[in-house]
Amino acid sequence: MTQIEVRFTIDDRAKGDTIAQELLDRRLVACWQRTGPVASRYWWNGEQESADEWLYAAKTTDARLDDVVATVAALHPYEVPEVVATAIVGGAADYLRWITAETDPTREP
Repeated sequence: MTQIEVRFTIDDRAKGDTIAQELLDRRLVACWQRTGPVASRYWWNGEQESADEWLYAAKTTDARLDDVVATVAALHPYEVPEVVATAIVGGAADYLRWITAETDPTREP
């Protein structure tokens, strides 16, 4: 099983907390962190845009990744939300085992 970090950004801290907490409550993630605000600059509809956003990082596994991405996308207000996942290629063995145990699909939420 591969441990994964999923990140998303949002311009509304309260809504971001709601999304992240839903992931935690459903045991789709073992934990989440919020940082920000961060300055975002990007292209949208042919124009350069900017926003102050909050960055969320959540730890999960490859077995839960599709559900995490689908949940963020369903609850996120953006038309095209940034939701990206990166495999965790190393780290403290006990921590990685903890992520796997806390997101085990057989555990009750």
